[in-house]
Amino acid sequence: RTTVRTLAALLAGARLFLGNDSGPAHVAAAVGTPLVILSGADDPRETSPLSGNKTLLYRSELDCISCVKNVCPLRGERHMLCMRRIAIADVIEAVEARLSAGAA
Repeated sequence: RTTVRTLAALLAGARLFLGNDSGPAHVAAAVGTPLVILSGADDPRETSPLSGNKTLLYRSELDCISCVKNVCPLRGERHMLCMRRIAIADVIEAVEARLSAGAA
C-alpha cells in the first residue's frame, strides 16, 4: 500500500515502467518515466498513457482486441488470448530498446 504521492516519487526515480494500462502506468507517464505497456482489453489508441516515451505491445490482429471488458468473456484456448499472445521476446526487446533510448 502506498499513496499516489509516494507512487509518483518512486516512479519518477525508475528507469522504466513495465506493466498494463493501469493507474500506475498513467502516473509513470505523468512523471516522465519511459513506458512499456502491455494492452489487451483496453483500446491502446484511446486509453494508453499520454507519453511520447512509450512502447505499446498488443495483438491488433485479434478480433477480440480492445473489447474493453473487465473480465474476458471467452473460454478455453481463446481466454485472455490478447495477453497470452504478447511474446516474452517482444517484451524483452521493447524494454531493451526503451532503456537504450534513455541512455543515448
